[in-house]
Amino acid sequence: MSRPLESPPVRKLIGTGELDAGESYTPGSLENKDEQRFVPFNTLLIKNLSKQLLNLEYGNDLETLIPAGAIIEIQEPGIHGYKVTNLDATDTNSAPIEIIMQRVIREKHIALANFWKMKICDILDGKGPGGC
Repeated sequence: MSRPLESPPVRKLIGTGELDAGESYTPGSLENKDEQRFVPFNTLLIKNLSKQLLNLEYGNDLETLIPAGAIIEIQEPGIHGYKVTNLDATDTNSAPIEIIMQRVIREKHIALANFWKMKICDILDGKGPGGC
């Protein structure tokens, strides 16, 4: 198995105490044009080092709960952004929360693009044959 092609990681660190109870964080546009050229992402890694339960919304109206102290990797096509919500009723985040997005092209993506005669970027955006 060969090594996948990877974009540079796009990292965001939410520092200790920066996410109040019940508050959400949604990044604005990506920081620079180098980051923007790798959208859509298909890998999202979140490191919740805090003691708070988080809700993560991403992709096409998908969401997942991120328990305290968890590190979770999500592989889903078409990730253009995300929203992190602190579900704690009283406390700000007790430790940093790191979010890393990346575009990773694996052999399966190349095989699907070749089979369906599509562009790899369409495969990574979650489009199937016929533009669905």
